[in-house]
Amino acid sequence: MAFWRTKKWSYMYRKHNSSIHDEMDVCSMFDSSDESDSSDESDSSEESDSSDEADSSDECDLSEESDSADKSKTGYKRIKSKHPRSTYNVEDKKEKKENGNIIQHIYNTGLDHDDWSKAMDTFLVCKINGVHNPKIMRNNPENHAEQLLIRHLKKKYKEKKMPFKLTVYINNSPCSMCAKALENFLNKNQNVKLTFYVTNMYHIKRNSCFKARHFEHLNSIPKKSHKANSEGLRDLLRHKRCNIKAFNMGVWKELLNTVDVLPKLKTKLIGGYNRIQYANKRSRGYEDDLIKKDLMYLKSYKK
Repeated sequence: MAFWRTKKWSYMYRKHNSSIHDEMDVCSMFDSSDESDSSDESDSSEESDSSDEADSSDECDLSEESDSADKSKTGYKRIKSKHPRSTYNVEDKKEKKENGNIIQHIYNTGLDHDDWSKAMDTFLVCKINGVHNPKIMRNNPENHAEQLLIRHLKKKYKEKKMPFKLTVYINNSPCSMCAKALENFLNKNQNVKLTFYVTNMYHIKRNSCFKARHFEHLNSIPKKSHKANSEGLRDLLRHKRCNIKAFNMGVWKELLNTVDVLPKLKTKLIGGYNRIQYANKRSRGYEDDLIKKDLMYLKSYKK
């Protein structure tokens, strides 16, 4: 009985294994067909990818051609920014920053009464009628800014072609020597009218400083320097074709629209006109009011 039982089980085992092998053969047939289909799909996908790459390469070529066209027209390549409408030239932005530093220096002159070294450098912006771009000048060890301006005007314009109206935005008022040179320039050029806007009275003991008892600052100005500068500025104030005035909000807006600066600087200076900024003792608006009163006092002063 044990022999026949084992024989029966061995026969059933062989039959079962044969059925498994048959099923595996059928599955392999289906797998081969799937592989052929997948190979076809991969070929088609590779062809589509190659076509997409060709299209993208064509688009890149077109974009490069457009960039080269922009470069040939404008002389420089445009810099793509996050904002689609804003295309900045690096050189223009650098020039705007430099102009902004000059305007800020004029704006901050005289606001920090603890550090008068900031008022030693003189910057001026001259707006000539009929000329789009203003002339910006700075003093150097050999010449003052006003002297450089007079030389520029004499060299560029003849007496008959001298501009009719000149507007000068400057931080320091003219010293005695520059005031005399400007007075002679006006006398020689009878058709010229000159307007000065100042943010500081250079080496002059101001009446407002006496009222506020700023004796430390007043004592730092030599008497000879005060006498010469105040007399020279007074003579220039009384000239018929010369107006020397203090800044105000409207004049600052006019200057910021005349000189090409960044929009952020315009917002900062106009927005903080009546505020005391960091490291300063007073606001620009308050100082401009004092300068206005001191100029009127100097003009009407009699010995």
